[in-house]
Amino acid sequence: MVGRIVATAGAVAAAAMVDVVHPRKEEMVRHHPMYGRTLTQEDWPTLSDMILRARKLQLGERMVCLIEGEEDIRAKESAFWDLGGDVFQLTFRTKRRDALYFPKSLLAEGRNYLFAAAAVWELQLGQRYLYYILMDADAEVDDWSIGWRDFRNFLLDWQPAVGLPELFDYHQILYEYQVTDESEVRTVLNFDHTVVAVHSDASIWLLPYVTNLDEFCQWVSQWRFSSLANALFPQHTVLTHRLSVKNPHHASYSKSRCLDLMLNVTEELRAAEPVEFHSCFVEPSNQALIVDGLPRLTAYLPWFSPLKRRPKQNYSHRPRLQSCDNQQVVQALAQSSKEDDDSHSYSWCRGCHISVAFAVLQTIVVTRPFVFTGWLKLSNILALAAAQREDLVVSHVAFVVASRLLWCAEGIRGAEINVEELMQFWEGHEQHGILLARSSDTLQEIEDSVLRLGNRVIYNAVRAALSPFEERVPAGQASMISDETVEMLVNIMRHCEEPGKYFVLLKDDA
Repeated sequence: MVGRIVATAGAVAAAAMVDVVHPRKEEMVRHHPMYGRTLTQEDWPTLSDMILRARKLQLGERMVCLIEGEEDIRAKESAFWDLGGDVFQLTFRTKRRDALYFPKSLLAEGRNYLFAAAAVWELQLGQRYLYYILMDADAEVDDWSIGWRDFRNFLLDWQPAVGLPELFDYHQILYEYQVTDESEVRTVLNFDHTVVAVHSDASIWLLPYVTNLDEFCQWVSQWRFSSLANALFPQHTVLTHRLSVKNPHHASYSKSRCLDLMLNVTEELRAAEPVEFHSCFVEPSNQALIVDGLPRLTAYLPWFSPLKRRPKQNYSHRPRLQSCDNQQVVQALAQSSKEDDDSHSYSWCRGCHISVAFAVLQTIVVTRPFVFTGWLKLSNILALAAAQREDLVVSHVAFVVASRLLWCAEGIRGAEINVEELMQFWEGHEQHGILLARSSDTLQEIEDSVLRLGNRVIYNAVRAALSPFEERVPAGQASMISDETVEMLVNIMRHCEEPGKYFVLLKDDA
């Protein structure tokens, strides 16, 4: 199960040795000028010119998949070739005959070079691709042949400016939307870039990524792309539920100053438009929102109603912006801003009652179950929400999950956590008459006592931590977290003895 979280060194090495390629790709490798050499930043002016030249070509019907990363992509690549598409892969650590090589390139920078590689090939083909499908090499789908077929059919049917699959990490949120409106597609605000399909005509507004700030935060270029897509093509940035993509591996991207830099981009985009459209460029935020009476994370928020592309509609023409003032998300952001002065101390849910803050935090933890900060916050709020003394064991287990994840990822003991981070944890014990010394020794004693519990007790406590906010959870009430994930967390608590050996966990600065 550990192997599903992180690609092992053996898998990367095996991918590096792959030398058998599809016959059509063999033609690319032999005739495309970007293969067989080391790409550098000095190549960009020439490649950028190639992109501009290719944009003058007639639009074709083929699609191209642009894959970045070290992983073995043979399954997804073969399935895409079989559908009549083309595939390029770019690596940044290992030089391979069948992949472009741009050492130490940043995420969006590598995607730009893949986009340029497609442009170079378009000039040889004499026509543009219909869609550029940008994706991470470690993206996983249960069956790539079925997945690509469904995604291609969605793109051909709806012809979106930007097409998105469902990201499994946000399945719970998206499932709730789908239950409400029973729709197979939807538009979403602030989406993930694990897999993004861009219509060739719309690419003039969205690609290449603007990477001037990615040295400080590699999410800024993605934020600019998403902001433009949501504002310029609010009804044509469409997600399909027919394809669900897993993103099991997380790299440690630079994230310093992310919110500040993303806000600068938002203000820059707003400055280029009349004031009545400024609300279409929403501000970045780490806190949750109350949308239509329900707590929502600030990713995959509901946006406009989706529309199919009209036969004569050309995305390359400057879109007419629509007012976004009536959108639920925009109104929720405005309301959240008004409530900030009276907010509770929940950084992820400003102005929220404890029950709402707890529900939002549960969603955050379910979405990113191997990030220790979520579990730490969860242990804090669980202690304060405990209806009786016995419920405190759930808070204790949540704390130890956080502690063990921290040890596995960083080699830091849970007892070294600043005790001020757990103010509600201590208060929750005191309201039940339990006075604990607020010290690292107490935290270590709690960890030791939890690890002496049986696996079944720990397993049930983890599930209870992610069950609905009620004093008594009904018998048989389903938890928000899968059995498999709970088992993985229990195994981490029990067996991760050497930090960094099994896990590469994403740090969280929320």
